[in-house]
Amino acid sequence: MTEQEKYSRLILANTQGVGPTFFKKVLNDYQSINSFLQDNSSTLYKKVKHKLGIAKSACSEIDTNSFVVYGEANYPINLLNIADAPLVLFYKGRIEIINQRRNIAVVGTRNCTSYG
Repeated sequence: MTEQEKYSRLILANTQGVGPTFFKKVLNDYQSINSFLQDNSSTLYKKVKHKLGIAKSACSEIDTNSFVVYGEANYPINLLNIADAPLVLFYKGRIEIINQRRNIAVVGTRNCTSYG
């Protein structure tokens, strides 16, 4: 995955109104987020175009070495089977060790559900 594609995925994932279902539909229809962002005539694009600018400015200073995006080679394998897998994971340290056999995670939430 190119750095531009990774950054484009970050922008789309941080666009208000875009969730895992919309994101995965775009990937299925376009094969890349870059292609989607260049096709400004599509119905899908028109749904989010007015909110993309806000996401672009919010993401402009994020270092591409501090996060991993859905579909990237080093995205955690264990998360791929979750229905609403996070589109972006920010990390500190060595991301390559996340797919080793033993892991530990600390997760917090304000609104617990039976699903997690």
